Amino acid sequence: MRLYSKAINMSYVKEIAKIYDYLADRYDYIYQSPVNHGENRVVFDLVEKHMGKSILDIGCGTSLFLEYLNPSKYLGIDVSEKMIALARKRYPERHFIVGDMHNLPLKDETFDTVVSLFSCLNLTLTPKMIADEILRVLKPGGHFIGTVVGLRMKYNILAGPKDHDWRNIPITYYTQKSIKEAFGFEELQILGLNYLGNLFEKHERYVNNEFGLLGRTAPDLARHMIIIGRKSLSTV
Repeated sequence: MRLYSKAINMSYVKEIAKIYDYLADRYDYIYQSPVNHGENRVVFDLVEKHMGKSILDIGCGTSLFLEYLNPSKYLGIDVSEKMIALARKRYPERHFIVGDMHNLPLKDETFDTVVSLFSCLNLTLTPKMIADEILRVLKPGGHFIGTVVGLRMKYNILAGPKDHDWRNIPITYYTQKSIKEAFGFEELQILGLNYLGNLFEKHERYVNNEFGLLGRTAPDLARHMIIIGRKSLSTV
């Protein structure tokens, strides 16, 4: 287990936990539009294609993951105690822990697949620290699937429903270059996920068609980027 290299991370993580504790009771109701459901289908279809037997879900929240997929072994981790309490109530047969993605309380090379979905990876000041932890707990040859928002969101160039306003707290916005610098995967694919959901939110057929354009949007210009990484089989 690694110790924090910067003291500021401790207070930052506590602030993020407070925000999600505050949002926990209504969080699942915030993202119920056709756009959100369309994004969910795209993301979880990709996860299913790369999913091994054991799954670590970083930033699991109330575990939307288990609404879509049913892995044989699953562990959800989240910094919010209230989110984890709701997840345990919803899925009492599954395993959840409260913990920080910068310093995962888990053994090396434990999971076939690690996921961190719906912009959890943006909630950091030190993305390389998180990337190192993900690689550490992945088995050789294991896959990581993550979603992040990029610079388009930083400058409020929106073409979809507005998310929580993060202007009062610093977060990391990603580019293809910064993703490649942080994540040392043997194989790395970055896809752009773009949509005009705020204009066509009531037209689910349009939304579904637009999600079919996955990967055709330049990632740095997209609203969201999807990261698909594979850890080297070599342990040297």
